[in-house]
Order: sequence, then C-alpha cells, then structure tokens
Amino acid sequence: MGVAKEHTLEYLRTRKQFGMLIGTFQALQHRMADFLLESEQARSAATRCMSA
Repeated sequence: MGVAKEHTLEYLRTRKQFGMLIGTFQALQHRMADFLLESEQARSAATRCMSA
C-alpha cells in the first residue's frame, strides 16, 4: 500500500488537466485523504493481528 500511495502522490503532483495540477482539485484531495485513512487502518489492523 505504501508503493500505491507514493505512485498516486507522484501522479497527483505531476499530472495536469485544464492547465492545472490535478492534485489541486478538491475532490481528488478528499479521495487521497480517504485512501490515507483506510491504509493506516489496514496497517493498524495487521499490526494488531500479528501481536495477538
């Protein structure tokens, strides 16, 4: 998931549409925030399962 995060962030920082970086679009910022929250929850769940 870390690799997916890095690739997505790089894409958001470099891809342009309508003359603007797509990372500036609020809808994509919300989706990225959701992804970051879900990936952290998955990491926490995996860590908890491994320690149990």
